[in-house]
Amino acid sequence: FFGAAMGYASVAVLLLGLCLSTAHEVFRPKSIPLSDLMSTDDAAVAAVQGHLERELSRHGLVTVSAIPGYDELRTAVLQGSHRCAEQSERALTHTFPDGTRRRTLATLTGARQMDHGCPDFQRTSDEFRTLVSKITDAFVHHLSAIVETDDGVPMLQSTKGGSGYATVKDIVGHGDHLEHFHSYRLPAGGGAARGGGGEKTHFHTTRRQ
Repeated sequence: FFGAAMGYASVAVLLLGLCLSTAHEVFRPKSIPLSDLMSTDDAAVAAVQGHLERELSRHGLVTVSAIPGYDELRTAVLQGSHRCAEQSERALTHTFPDGTRRRTLATLTGARQMDHGCPDFQRTSDEFRTLVSKITDAFVHHLSAIVETDDGVPMLQSTKGGSGYATVKDIVGHGDHLEHFHSYRLPAGGGAARGGGGEKTHFHTTRRQ
């Protein structure tokens, strides 16, 4: 389950998930409403942490549901990233052997955010990042309580000296979030041959300590 905590994507890990458990059965991970995840009520906190401990131990995956504004904001960010990737001079281009062209926007969470010259995309991506960060912080708060150590030994030792990272929250809270938005455009005629449209967009987040 540790990978679920490490991704700020995290929400990518938290919010995705359909996998086959048998040939005839679809596995659907446990879903926790955002309101429950954010609740400070003692009974709700105990219930959420119980669900997390059980589901992450068994399956390594949970989802967060009922997030106000998430679907609309995600759509706006993905559409905006495609438009920005097409016009930004900082976008990186890679052409695959079949002619498919991929344009990539790299963004960085924190004080050193990268400016791609796309104010609309910057605004919506900032809003999306704030929402995802809020969800991640709530998830990590509960996860830290579940796996907190009592022996005083850090969960992760820093290679740069210092006292290391005592909790999951410490690990997730440090380092840069490197976000990548990929926009794909099929070559002329490629869409019909593959049975799909000519443009696809997705994103993912990695962490640099």
